[in-house]
Amino acid sequence: MTQTELDTIAPQMDRAARELAHSTGADTPDAFARAYILAVAEVCGAAAADQCADGEEWEPAGWLEGDRDAVLDAMRLVGLGERPGVDASPMWRDAWALYLAPSLGAYDVQGLARR
Repeated sequence: MTQTELDTIAPQMDRAARELAHSTGADTPDAFARAYILAVAEVCGAAAADQCADGEEWEPAGWLEGDRDAVLDAMRLVGLGERPGVDASPMWRDAWALYLAPSLGAYDVQGLARR
């Protein structure tokens, strides 16, 4: 991915995920594309966790359908989503881990209370 390609798709990117991806210090367009995908998973996890009742833990058994679709859409947007077996890739496993345990930054970029 080139910087020009990133600039072209930037308006289509989720604002909160884009902001979180920038905070990672990704220093190349490819690194930023990967950071963006992981950030989408993370902000989705934070938003879903925020909906849990007080005292209820965020412990999904699997992706919420809309969240899984958002991560796949992010992968397609940056050109990584059409590969066979994408949901078995190391990046997909990393995205799942961040979805389950989002960072405080994932809450902050959405203006959500930290959990």
